[in-house]
Amino acid sequence: MEPKVKAQFSPAILEEALTRYGIDASDVWPLDAFESFIYKCRHQGRSRILRISHSLRRPLEQISAEIEWINHLAAGGLTVCQSVPSRGGGFVEPLGGGSDPAGGFFIASVFEQAPGQHVDREVWKPPLFESMGRLMGRMHELAKGYLSSNPAYRRPHWHEDI
Repeated sequence: MEPKVKAQFSPAILEEALTRYGIDASDVWPLDAFESFIYKCRHQGRSRILRISHSLRRPLEQISAEIEWINHLAAGGLTVCQSVPSRGGGFVEPLGGGSDPAGGFFIASVFEQAPGQHVDREVWKPPLFESMGRLMGRMHELAKGYLSSNPAYRRPHWHEDI
């Protein structure tokens, strides 16, 4: 994580995210992360994942595009970890007033937590690969019919650096 982003993060940012989603601070546990602040939490009686990203790494529009895409996959019948709306009904919540003098701002989003476990050698076999191939094929099929609701919600192409 960029030191500039890490230095901007504070307990007040986390508290604001929890308030926006109605999550009790006693139901939050930090997880290892690389580019965002990630927490496991209990929300509405279920295990969830709270992600607090920074706009210097991924702009609000790009995170919104990601969530819209995930919701499109879910609407198409794929089992995905959908985004959970905040108390205000949004899937992304700009934090700290949406900007700061140092440049950029934090963005909160909450997702369902995926059930399951790490794949070990005993499962890492052709049936798993076939299942993954079917999933990718279905995702490709759904991608053909996907239209973003907002021109600003543009996801990078596979060959573009993000």
